[in-house]
Amino acid sequence: MTKKILIFTFMFLFVTGLFAQGQEDELRNKQSLAKTAEGVPEGWTTGGNFGLNLDQLLVIQPRSGAGDNKLSFGGLGQLFGIYKSGKLVWDNTFKLQEGFQRVGKSSRGKPFEKTLDLLEIYTKPGYALTNDEKWYVAVNAGLQSQLLKTYPGNFLKGESFTGVVDTSGNPVYTDLDPISQFMSPGNIVLEPGIEYKPNAKFSALFSPAAIRLTMVMNDVIADDPLFDDTGAFLGSRHGNPMVYDSTGVVSYENTDFQMGAALRALYQDKFLDGRVSFSTTLYSFYNYLGGKNGQKNLPIFEWTTSTGFEIWKGIGVAINTGLYYDYLKPVQADWDSETGYQTSKRGAMFTEQILLTYSKNFGSERKADK
Repeated sequence: MTKKILIFTFMFLFVTGLFAQGQEDELRNKQSLAKTAEGVPEGWTTGGNFGLNLDQLLVIQPRSGAGDNKLSFGGLGQLFGIYKSGKLVWDNTFKLQEGFQRVGKSSRGKPFEKTLDLLEIYTKPGYALTNDEKWYVAVNAGLQSQLLKTYPGNFLKGESFTGVVDTSGNPVYTDLDPISQFMSPGNIVLEPGIEYKPNAKFSALFSPAAIRLTMVMNDVIADDPLFDDTGAFLGSRHGNPMVYDSTGVVSYENTDFQMGAALRALYQDKFLDGRVSFSTTLYSFYNYLGGKNGQKNLPIFEWTTSTGFEIWKGIGVAINTGLYYDYLKPVQADWDSETGYQTSKRGAMFTEQILLTYSKNFGSERKADK
């Protein structure tokens, strides 16, 4: 099953790039930005970008200290669609970001390790409240999850050597429980509010009554407590409600309904005649209903950036970063080269990825229906 999902992931990223590359070049990104500086064009505007990274090393009969085999690859696929009809604007985005690596080899075939796994789908209809179309009433809805089943050590295959061999001299392995999979965890958000769009470069949506539903649908994953390096209980692995005492897990819930205030902001611009692009997003959420089971109630914080350098006709290099903080979701700590991360702690997660990309607006503009 994992191999099928890996093949599907690669095919999606590859087809996204081919589809974008096969279109006419009537809309370069910098031209599109100039045309929409005074507002979104009528009809549909669609596009996307695609990126791949690959790192491979083969070592046969290595000398001592010379290194080991390595295969690392990953990709990013993003699609967007914006529809405008009068004062109605409907934004849609899809994002899939994956990364894998395998270092060394073993007689059973060492499994791939997952380095990055993110699936996001968002839709946001909005209606302009003012004639200058700077203030909107809007509703943002979205889903965020992981795609692949993952096991301890972030491996895509769940087995561990027991330290013993059978009567034939073969090593004995035991199956491991997964630590994440699709919709374990998953987040669904619904954020009605007011959006401010002074120009094509900046937008901010504030929702005073946002709904956030955290789900861990796999019972084995939901019933998984984490501890720090002193053995103190931190909470469940993915932030779902859990009660724990000296006897172990007393109870847990697969879902956590949250309601609070949410802020989403976006800034994007291009420089040097469109050859350099920069975008950044900020998301924060405060749960009015927080503080369950004696836990602290702190805001969720997410900040991402993407800096692109165009080399030739849409082909370029992108540097993407992400900073994520959620008090209820511990991060891994105390990494060991043999067994991976040993403990957990409260803290922020940071990601960085460099990709060779191809960007394209492949939908162009469509005149409004008469």
